[in-house]
Parts: sequence; C-alpha cells; structure tokens
Amino acid sequence: MSTKTTFKRIALVAVASLGFGLLSVVPSSAALDLDQQGDVTEVTAVTLATPANGRVGSALATSLSITSASLDADDDVTLAGVFVSKPATSTATVIFDNSGLSLVGAAGGDSLFTAAAGFLPALYDVTSTGTAFTNGAHVVGRVGFVPDVAGDYVLKVWHDQNRNGAIDATETVSTSTTFSVGAAPATLTITKYGSTTVAGGSNGAVVKISLPTGTGLALGEAIRVTPSTATADITKLNGSAINSYTPGTTTYYDLTSASFLAGVAFINVTDSAAGTLTLALQGQGTGITSLYASTTVSFKTVSTGDTGTTVIQGSTAGAAFTSVTDGINGTSTTATIPLAAKTITYYSAMTAGAAAADYFAATVTDSDGYVTGSAPYFATDLLYDIAYVGAANATTATTIEGTFSVALAPNATGQGFNVTTANGTSLVSGVTTAAVVTSAGTATVSPSVALTLKIGGSISYTVTVKDKWARAIPNAVVAMAITGRNSNQTVVNPTAVTNASGQATFSLTDAPLATTTSLSDSIVFTATGADGTQVAATAVTITWSTTGQVVGTVTILGGDNGTTTGVASATPNVKDINAGDGVEAGVNTFTATVKDASGSPLIGVPVTFTVSGTGAAVLSTTKVVYTGATGTAAASVYGWIKGTYTVTATAGDKTGTAGFTVAQLAAGEERAISATADGQVVTAKVVDRLGNPVPAVTV
Repeated sequence: MSTKTTFKRIALVAVASLGFGLLSVVPSSAALDLDQQGDVTEVTAVTLATPANGRVGSALATSLSITSASLDADDDVTLAGVFVSKPATSTATVIFDNSGLSLVGAAGGDSLFTAAAGFLPALYDVTSTGTAFTNGAHVVGRVGFVPDVAGDYVLKVWHDQNRNGAIDATETVSTSTTFSVGAAPATLTITKYGSTTVAGGSNGAVVKISLPTGTGLALGEAIRVTPSTATADITKLNGSAINSYTPGTTTYYDLTSASFLAGVAFINVTDSAAGTLTLALQGQGTGITSLYASTTVSFKTVSTGDTGTTVIQGSTAGAAFTSVTDGINGTSTTATIPLAAKTITYYSAMTAGAAAADYFAATVTDSDGYVTGSAPYFATDLLYDIAYVGAANATTATTIEGTFSVALAPNATGQGFNVTTANGTSLVSGVTTAAVVTSAGTATVSPSVALTLKIGGSISYTVTVKDKWARAIPNAVVAMAITGRNSNQTVVNPTAVTNASGQATFSLTDAPLATTTSLSDSIVFTATGADGTQVAATAVTITWSTTGQVVGTVTILGGDNGTTTGVASATPNVKDINAGDGVEAGVNTFTATVKDASGSPLIGVPVTFTVSGTGAAVLSTTKVVYTGATGTAAASVYGWIKGTYTVTATAGDKTGTAGFTVAQLAAGEERAISATADGQVVTAKVVDRLGNPVPAVTV
C-alpha cells in the first residue's frame, strides 16, 4: 500500500455528517504526503461560484473550482478556506464537501476532502485509476458552512501549496465571496413598469419583485410565479432572455435564491392576447409556504397612428404643443432632468384617422436603471412597453394626442433612458441628469414691490432660491447688501441659510448713522449654492418718510362678499369643505384692496389677514402679504367645521371684513351614519370624518 493510500485510509477513520453528506476529518497527528504536492504555478486559479442566499440553520455551499496548467497525474492539491469576516457572534466553521459531484480523479476513490478546526485544509488528489487527468478548469467540490447568525459571511479559498495554513504571497487565492444569510421573507413587494402594456409586444411589462431587507431564500426554496392565462410568457429574468417558459405548456416559473440580486429580481411578462393578466407569487419550500402576493398587468391592442411629435413635461393637455424650456424642451430630441426623482410626461400627436379611444405604443429602454432602479444590481438594459390611450387635445378638439409618463428612480445617475414610439420615432434620445447649479436657477424676494415706510420702522424680506426646474434649493447661503440710508448695517453683509423650502428670511429696522441724510435704500439679495455659483434677486427699494404710507380704506372681495369689494351678498356664498386628505386643499381666496384717503391704491403696504373662530384658518404663507402694483393683497382661507366666520384684513390702523360660510355641499365625503328614533320615525344622519353633515347621500 502506497504512502498516499495509507494517508487516505487514516483520513476516513472519523466521519461526520454536517448537512453536505460525507465529510472526512483528518486527525491532527496524521502525516501529510508532501512528495506530490506539485509546484505553485501548477494551480493558476481558484474560483468560487456565486452563492445563493441562505438561512440560519440550513447548510449553505457553493461550487469550488481550480484551473491548472501543468499538474501531473499523481499530484495532490491542498485547498484551504477561511472567513474574511462574519457576524460577530457566529461560530460557524468552513466545510469542504465532495458529495454528489462528478469529480476529476474521483474514480477509484482517489479524491479526498478533509475538514478540521481552524483553516480546514482540504486535499484534492488528481490521480485517477479510471479517468485520465487533463489540465484546465475543473469543479472539484463545494465549500460552505452551516450559518448560525443572520448577516454576511465573506469566505476566501486558496491553494495552500506548502500546507502551512497561511496565505503566502506566491499562492493562488480566490476572490472574497459573500454569502448572505437572512430570515425567511414574510412579505413580497411588487413594482410594475408598463402596467398597461402592449398585447403581442416583444417586451411587455417589467415586474420588480423585492424581498424584505435582511431576508433571503434558502436552498430548495423558490418564489413560484404563475400567470393566469395560457397565452402569457415570462421572457426575461433580470434583463436576460429565458427559454424555459413556454406559453400554453409551462404553467409557472420559479425564482430561486440565485434569481435575486441583493433581494431584488426583475421579470418581463408578455401576453399575445389583450386582457388583464394576474400574476400569482407563491412561496415554495417548508419555510415560506405561507408567502403569497399577486398583481395584475393590462394588455391592450394598439394602433400605429402615432407620429412621434412630442412635447415633454407640458403642464396641461392644452399646452401639449407648446415648447417647455429649461432643458425639458419639446423642440429637441434630448432632455436634461434634475438629479433626483421626477416624473416626465410625454405628449404625442396622432395621424389623421386616429380615434380618442385608440391605444398607441411606446418602448422605454432603461439603460442605466433610471426608471427601475436596477443599476445597483446589474448593468443589463431593461426594456418595457407602454400602451397609452389617445384623447382630444384640450384646445384643439380635432387633434388627437396621447399622454404617458415615465417616473424616475430617486437619485438616478448615469446616461439616461430612451423612449421610442411603435413606428420607430425617437421621442427622447438620451435623457440625462444634472446636479443643481445655482446660477441656472432663480432667487426671488417678497415683498418685491417698492415700499414707503415710516422712519424707524421695520420690514421682513423672504428670499426663495430655486434651481432651473423650479425646485427649492436648501442650504444655500443668501447675503443681503444695502446701498443708501442703512448701508452702515452691512459693513459685513448679513447672511442667512435657506431652509428645506429654499427660503431665507431677513429683518431690517431703520437705524442709519446720525449724519445720514438719505431717505432711500436699495437692497440686493445674492444666493450662493453648493456648487459655488451665484444668482441675485432683482433689487428692492424702500423710501423712508416721517409718516410712511397713510392708509385710508381697506376693503375685501371674497367669501360672502362674492361680487362687490367690501359689500356682502344678499345670501351667503357658501364654500365647500374639503374633508379628505388635508382640509387646507379647500382654500378660498380673499383679496384686500388698500387705498389712501384720496382713493388712490397704496403699493407695498403690509396687510395682515386673520379669521375668527376655531373651525377656519388662514394659510400660513399668506397671513402677511404686501400690496402689489394695484394696491391689492390676497390670502388663502379654509374652513373645516360648518359655520360662518369673519375674515379680517388689517393695514395700518384700518380694517376690512368679509363673511366666510362653509359647509358640505354634495355627497362624496360621507364617513359615518347615525340614527335616532321618534316613535315609528327613524332619522338617519350622515357626516364626514370631521362631523359635518353631508347632503344628497342615499340612505
């Protein structure tokens, strides 16, 4: 018996089963055969296959391969593994296994894996009595562990050529491989792209399936996807074509642990027939049998009447054929959008003969994960089809247009996406993102009108800073510079930082030097963004006088003063209560007109608005408003409890009032019903969520 054979006999003395099958443990006193260990250069690569996600207590392993260039038929290869990192409380150990695999050199029992404490070296003997050995890449077994704590386990395997249990500089080492271990998922999140898509289309809808953070599928588990129609097809997984699903023959498709990248999988679903398809997702395996979710996808038969003439991000259908500026331009084929979540709306003109109820097709190519958020997981383009319905243009009834939107993933970066109509016309070629550049935005100041104020008085200015997409810029530094009467207050320009709404507030009290004779100030506000660029607001001016502007009258139009400023209507002008999501959505406008004693409008006068009672309020941003060029200032007032209130506008020492009557005016917001009985008469009362009676409800 050779030394090598003797070693193998000794190695089989202790046998343990740890979930992988037969494992051999080498006694620490066993003599290793170093005569046939080969040269370091004979193993050129050690490779671990991408592992599936695992679960605590369930054995987790991945295939282990070596690539050799000049191994002899009687050489031994010693592999060792170690955790680079693992959860702090884990006591898991690395295990090598050769069960269930067809190994090079396995015939005749010449392949041997060993496991022991510490680095756990594993001997692979390339000698074969039944199969000639060939160099190249060979799967030689599996490596893994039994996880005992949820988290990430990072494992590295190397060719321990000198069998010293250390990774030496000249030895071949695998890349670090991460094994993710989590709990069993209790829910699934489904997100659809192209939820109304094209019947018979090549891309269909993209359905994103997400596992909860910290969860995963174990070996032998799957999420079974079952379409409800025999004409449905599942064509792609994570952007790559799959051929294992055949419409009318295959009834389901299983998503295994390997299908999910960081807990997310994307599938493309098509259907050759129009209609509504239901996708049922059911957990397979003892740990997730109760896991279930479903969603629907609508498939439409489309026409080919679209011309591809579009305007991007028009605010209304009536503005569909009006060019929109600031990089989102209907006259060009490209668009630049802000570096953040945004929804882009497209308007497409139709050829003559198109009907308002016809559906038309467009294809979105999500080249950088802008739309689906796939970029962190893989680089493959995701394509999906949109079926959008035609409608009459709001301003040109004889023109049919189609409208659809594409919503971007938050903080999307990269080259963008393309949208193409069914006839091949490119609507947008390369949507790209851009970071905020302050100089391309705006800085506005309120009040913006010229003011006449009393000497020694005070004034507050609010500066709003926005980017070129009209989004508020927070944390921008705004400086106030004064030229004229109060320039002594800005030897060092006072500054403020914008809040989350992009606003910075400044207060100025008239306090010039004693030697100052000027009675006017010119003020400029300049904003500096994170990019270092600046944008300035139009200068505002103040004229200081001994009396300021003297208010003669204040009158209000709005509420019960429905038709004539300052005069109440014969009957209350009742306003509807919005008891839905936010009572402030039901605001009503009250406009105050301020004049001097001679009846001339006063410009730049602060007007304070208040409302009586506890069931109504003035929108916070309109409580103090300065009169404009026509001497008017407007406030937004809303009520949520049925009744009549008084809105008061105050300017100087003068006031104006108007009644404000609110109630529920129609059915639609009923929330609760109660009943009272008087003899045989039962009276029902229906109220909204705030307790207001709701009329015209059928009981």
